[in-house]
Amino acid sequence: IKFRTFSRPTTSLNIVAGDDEDVLNKVLRVFEEQAGEDTKFDKIVKSKFPDALSNRDFATRVVKVLAEKGFSGSNTLLCTSLCCDELARRLEDDFNRVYGNNFNLGGLSGFPFAGNTGFGAMAAHIPDDGNCLVLYGPHVGISADGTVGKVEREGIELVDNCCGSAIAASNYLSGITDGGAPLSVKLQVFSDFQQNAVQELILPYGKRLKDAPDRMMELPYALYEVQDILMREIVDVGSSGIKKGFALIGGIQINTGPDTLDFFHPLRFDYMNSDGEILEDMLPLLADNEDFKLTVLEADNARIKAENALLREKVALLQAEEDKKASKQAETHKKINMLAEEVKRFTMLAEGDTNLRLSSAEDKKQTSPAAEGTNQKSSAKKAEKLRSEARAEADKKRIIKPREDPSLGRGEWW
Repeated sequence: IKFRTFSRPTTSLNIVAGDDEDVLNKVLRVFEEQAGEDTKFDKIVKSKFPDALSNRDFATRVVKVLAEKGFSGSNTLLCTSLCCDELARRLEDDFNRVYGNNFNLGGLSGFPFAGNTGFGAMAAHIPDDGNCLVLYGPHVGISADGTVGKVEREGIELVDNCCGSAIAASNYLSGITDGGAPLSVKLQVFSDFQQNAVQELILPYGKRLKDAPDRMMELPYALYEVQDILMREIVDVGSSGIKKGFALIGGIQINTGPDTLDFFHPLRFDYMNSDGEILEDMLPLLADNEDFKLTVLEADNARIKAENALLREKVALLQAEEDKKASKQAETHKKINMLAEEVKRFTMLAEGDTNLRLSSAEDKKQTSPAAEGTNQKSSAKKAEKLRSEARAEADKKRIIKPREDPSLGRGEWW
C-alpha cells in the first residue's frame, strides 16, 4: 500500500515564519503582478473620494511607515475586519502577501462581529515580542461610469450593488424615516443576525442619510463611524494582550471593476501601546499633499487628546470603583468584628449565669441529713407548743362557776 504524503505550509501564528525578506521589496512585487493605473478612471474615483489612495499607494505607504517601527513579515500578525464580500478580499490579499495569513474579525458590512472574544483570541496569536496590524472598515463600489454603490464583477454582466448589506440596511432605514415603516428588531433571529445587527446599528444615522445630497456617498462614512466606535471599544478592552507594536488602520474600501485598481480612503492610522494609548498619529504620513497633512495632523492631535482624556477618565472611574469595593470590604470586616465581640460578650454572660445556677444547686445538694433531721424536730416542737397554747386558751373559756341546785346535793357542779 502506498501512502501519499502532503507537505503542509507553515502558518504558525498566522505569520510568514522565518521570512526575512525586506517588506518594501515584497509590497512592490505584489503590485507588479496587478493591473496598472488607469489615469482616466483614477480621476473619476478622485472626483468622488478626493482623499482616497489606490491600493498600490496605500499598501506601499503603510508597509514603509510600519517598517520603520520594526514591523516585518516574521514578527507581525495581520488582523482584519472587512466585509464578507469577495471584493473585500483584494485589499486583504495585498497585505497577506506581505505579512502572511490574517486573523478575521469581520462580518457583513465590515462590522467586527467577532467582538472582544475574537480580539482576545487574536491577541494571543501575536508573536512574542511581536507586532499586530489591524485593518478595518466598510466598503463601497464605484462603477466605470462613476456610479457610487455599483460595481462590475467578474463573470457577471449585470452591474451589481456594493455593498449589498449596507444598501439593504439603508433601505430599511429609509422605510422608517420616509415611509413610516415600523421598527423591526430581529436580533434574536440567528439565521440573519448580522444583517439585523447592521440595520439596528445605523438607526441613529437616519436623518443624516436622509438629508445627504448623495445617500450612497454618505452611507459608507456613516457605517465607518459606527465601526470605528466599536473597534475602539474592543481595542480598549483587549489592549492588555498587545505585546509590542500595535497599529490600527480604519477607513473605507472603494471597490472597482476587474481591470482597475481598488482604492482606500484612510481615516485612522494610530500607533498604540499596550495600555491602548495612542503614541503617534501616523495618518498624515499617508497623505498626498502638505496642506492636507497639516490639516489632518491638527485634527487628529485634538482627537488623540480627547481620546486619551476619555481613557484616563475611564481609568479613574475604574479606580474609584475599586476604592469603593475596598471601602465596602473594610466596612464589612468592621461589622464582622463588632458582631464577634457581641457574640463573645453574650457567651461570657451566659457562662456566668450558668455557673451561678450550678453553684446554687450544688449548695442545696451539699445540705447534710442530720441538719435536715434537726430542722424537722425544731419545727415539730414549735407546732406542739402552738397546739398547747391553743388548748390552754380553750380551757380558760370552758370554766363554769359552781351554783347550788335544789335538786342536787351541795357541792356538786352543774
